[in-house]
Amino acid sequence: MNRASNKWRFGAQAATPAHEPAHARIAAELLFWMIMLCSVGFAVVASAQTYGTLDTSWGGIGYVKTPIISPSNASSRDDGRAIAIQLDGKAVVAGLCQNASTNPVGFSLCLARYNSNGSLDTSFNATGFVTTALSAGNANRPKTSIALAPNARILVALGCFDANGKEQFCVYRFFTNGQLDTGFASGGRLMTSLPTISNYVGGVALQSDDKIIIGGICGVRLCALRYDADGIALDTSFGNSGTLENVPTGSFNRETYSLAVDASDRVLLAGTCSISSQTVFCLSRFTSSGVADTSFDSDGLAQIPALPGGQDYAYALALQNDGKILVAGQAFNTIGSGSGSTVFDFATVRYNENGTLDTSFGAGNGYVVTRIADSYSEARAVVARNDGKIIVAGYCEDFSPSGERLCLVGYNADGSLDTGFNGSGISKLLLGPQSSFAVDQSYALAIGRDGKLYAAGSCRRTTPSVTGQYDFCVARYSAPVEGALACFADFGNNGGLDATRDSLIHRRILAGLYDNPFGSFTMTGSLGIPFFQNFWTPTYLRLLRSSIDYDGDGVETTTDTLIHTRIALGYTGSNVTTGLAFAPSATRTTWTTLRNRFVSRCGVTLPP
Repeated sequence: MNRASNKWRFGAQAATPAHEPAHARIAAELLFWMIMLCSVGFAVVASAQTYGTLDTSWGGIGYVKTPIISPSNASSRDDGRAIAIQLDGKAVVAGLCQNASTNPVGFSLCLARYNSNGSLDTSFNATGFVTTALSAGNANRPKTSIALAPNARILVALGCFDANGKEQFCVYRFFTNGQLDTGFASGGRLMTSLPTISNYVGGVALQSDDKIIIGGICGVRLCALRYDADGIALDTSFGNSGTLENVPTGSFNRETYSLAVDASDRVLLAGTCSISSQTVFCLSRFTSSGVADTSFDSDGLAQIPALPGGQDYAYALALQNDGKILVAGQAFNTIGSGSGSTVFDFATVRYNENGTLDTSFGAGNGYVVTRIADSYSEARAVVARNDGKIIVAGYCEDFSPSGERLCLVGYNADGSLDTGFNGSGISKLLLGPQSSFAVDQSYALAIGRDGKLYAAGSCRRTTPSVTGQYDFCVARYSAPVEGALACFADFGNNGGLDATRDSLIHRRILAGLYDNPFGSFTMTGSLGIPFFQNFWTPTYLRLLRSSIDYDGDGVETTTDTLIHTRIALGYTGSNVTTGLAFAPSATRTTWTTLRNRFVSRCGVTLPP
């Protein structure tokens, strides 16, 4: 490591590496504490509750139900369909709301934000939620996607109808206070007028250069579009004049497609194809410039798994930190001999980064199919922990007590059931009174910075007077913090730590300034506005799925920042740990354990 290059300035004060005089080192640390006076660590405390059980600190009972635009009409619905966890730990849920009190029926994009205890965050539009009116007809298009963007922006994608009644891709952008960002696209909404008759959005994501990717189905083709960061102009360098289209095989199911952008800015679309009268899982990958990625199983289309039954639907896509790819949905199956009875089971497929089926997953065939209910199961979301464990969420229906319920399954890295999850590997919950009218459906799943699992969807009210209503519902499940998220230390992703960039960003993030980590700091040398623009977006995107808890106590605090700063300044050995107030629960309190963590898990090159 070139220590000379690690010096940084704030005003006239310069930081000094470990081999310089003690008074200089004291000055450097004094500067650190001056900066940190206003900081607040993320209060992430490991739960004593069993992994996979409801976390009762969320809403007092483990879940919350939120009526948004349907407080009185029995035919109205508030359907949560997407969830994302901000860096400050707040949960953002988006979906489609239907108000049956109007004629014609009114549809709105609904967005709600929750505090860490499950209460509505009233700093978000003063109420905790915001609604934006949509055109009629959206009731049949429930697919919704959230992408968190730097500089305190929230992107939400879903289908919306143009003046001619044709469904198009739409993306809305909101400020962190819940207000529509009218500087985005046209008055806060980006609508793409595609020539195809029917277009079904699969998701929205950001590439590392701030450009926006929207993908799904255009007519009978897989498609994606790329826009500049403000949604003003289609990027004509992407695909064919800004649009990629591909028909790898068969036709497509319009409601199943999911979108992801990987660490190399490649675009993935997963969903359901129809081939020879069978519906099967399909996964395609495109390069960052929007052409079929021929390094992905030679043609850009991953191997199609031979799931039982030949009638399978893929609804969810997730990327592991090791590059492997998870696709989850449902598989048609038969119970008993002969014709028997039929049931849909949870199904999860894992691919290697090159598009081949991962034969280390399941029974050597790259997939697992899990029966969790008497009648019907539909997996709608999947997430991967950094320790290799996998969680799939959706809904399922049993005969007794009858009704659909939130259903989650936990797997080990090899696809076997993780019996540490809720004691059996499976969780099935009817939220609220258990009655024949109960319909609780999970459509989205996220891992929080607290390591816990957040399942979002829609839950039917069960009180007699409003039986037909559905509310946003969010359940939180206990889970260990350690191993939940990837370790993150090298913000520049260059194999080492830089005190100017990495340490300063670390401090500002813990101070709650992650939307503009440079703030009013005056940067010297070669660091300036171009540096900020080219650097912060990929860092922000990595940080959303990563942890900066270095000492392993389950909390991201100033102790972690001080560890980061000392190592970035070139300190080693006891110079890193001396004087630190480690929490009793900390698992890494020596130079050896900290160094091992930074090298083996955080990807940082350090001296012995």
